[in-house]
Amino acid sequence: MKNVFVAVAVMFSVSLLGCGGPEAELQSEEPTPATEEVTASATPACSDVDTTACATQGAVTYCTLLGGSGRRFACVCDGTQWVCV
Repeated sequence: MKNVFVAVAVMFSVSLLGCGGPEAELQSEEPTPATEEVTASATPACSDVDTTACATQGAVTYCTLLGGSGRRFACVCDGTQWVCV
């Protein structure tokens, strides 16, 4: 009976070694949207930004209706051009 117990213990140990233990969780590699803000002191006019070329999908920049200071609106890059809302 001892031989059976030892054989079962060895088989169990070998099966644990063969599995390699718990698997590491895979981390999501979804890209996070980049933020591109205008570094100049004056915010550009939305009409100057809207539908101009951009390359980073999900990037954000800001504009105002008349340019300069005032209420800012967000423009989002759709992968080819800025779309201001």
